[in-house]
Amino acid sequence: TWHREYQLFAEEYTQSTDIDFLDLHVYPINYDFLERIDTLEEIAAASGKSIAVSEAWLYKSSDIELLNPAPARFMSRDPYSFWAPLDSRFLVAMTRLARYHKMEYFSPFWSNYLSTYLTYEEAKELPSETVWVQLALQSFVNWLRGDLTESGIAYLEAILNP
Repeated sequence: TWHREYQLFAEEYTQSTDIDFLDLHVYPINYDFLERIDTLEEIAAASGKSIAVSEAWLYKSSDIELLNPAPARFMSRDPYSFWAPLDSRFLVAMTRLARYHKMEYFSPFWSNYLSTYLTYEEAKELPSETVWVQLALQSFVNWLRGDLTESGIAYLEAILNP
């Protein structure tokens, strides 16, 4: 959805390949990137194809930052629990959008955040590599226990209760 030539790419790809559906990656959502899903669905439908989303997450980026994008910088902002309300809203909105467009499927990209976030206090002094390791370990433990974050619960409810 963020590619400059997204329409041309989608038209050529859906017309010249034997794919079953057009797979989208949704991040960031700045500018008109989210609204482009409507156009991409129309392009896919014109070739008898549907759409799906195999990667989506709410990049924490400003419009100005996207002029010189640095995905690692955006992703390094994600581990903190104070983002859970925004991530929850994004997951619910994307689940609704997937239903509206009758997508083949919708899959959030950073599934660790469905079971784990770190508080800013626990992670503020840690190097980013340590934050990622700590997040992955805690996420594994929480998955085994069946623990969900606010975002995980919101996504589960959006799936089960359209």
